[in-house]
Amino acid sequence: MQEDDIPLKRCTKCPEGEQWHPATPEFFLRHKSRKGGLQGQCKKCASDYHKAYRQRPETKEHKSGYDKAYRQRPETKEHKSDLYKIWRQKNPSRDKDLKKKYAQSHPERMRIASEKHAQSHPGIYKERSKRWAQSHPEIRAMHRRNRRARVKSARGMHTALQIQELLKRQKHRCYYCSTRFDRIKGKYIYHVDHTFPLSRVAGTDIPANDISYLVLTCPHCNVSKNDKFPWEWPEGGRLL
Repeated sequence: MQEDDIPLKRCTKCPEGEQWHPATPEFFLRHKSRKGGLQGQCKKCASDYHKAYRQRPETKEHKSGYDKAYRQRPETKEHKSDLYKIWRQKNPSRDKDLKKKYAQSHPERMRIASEKHAQSHPGIYKERSKRWAQSHPEIRAMHRRNRRARVKSARGMHTALQIQELLKRQKHRCYYCSTRFDRIKGKYIYHVDHTFPLSRVAGTDIPANDISYLVLTCPHCNVSKNDKFPWEWPEGGRLL
């Protein structure tokens, strides 16, 4: 069919002089119940109408109420839960990235949700914390030392990474007696010693819990030194 043979159709909404368009799906949306199988409005007019309709305050209010009620339906929640579960299984890396971005963007909301979950599921939370502590003993010990320093009003803090770097600098040996640390299941056994005891510098300006005031020792030396300063301990002074 040539272009001249295509019939024209009048749009019921277009301004005068621009009402006639080719009667094809390119210009009109399909409508089975109408004569010719096309809507009375052209695509542009139909789009403009729906955009304006969605912007009406009463339309927004109605849609918001409907969406809220729809989301509260048990069957809707169950269906969406199943869909999300399937999507997460198919896109594990994407799901992990989205959760990470959300947590970074809403730290306070995540903290409140975590506290509520812990209160509602104490058994699960306790077991999860136990497994995490077993898998990350160095980080757990670091948190305990930093917390102990705060409780004693001692200054300074350090990270688990700094402790690992200190272990390498000391060549896996005791700071005081140079004994090489034992290894159990691939992990070195050592104590972290505060050269300036927290109990004796609490409330002062000395950052005794800072990495520069920490050394790694064998269990014997740390227990023997106890809460003494280095110059008060007769066995001290044997450095690497």
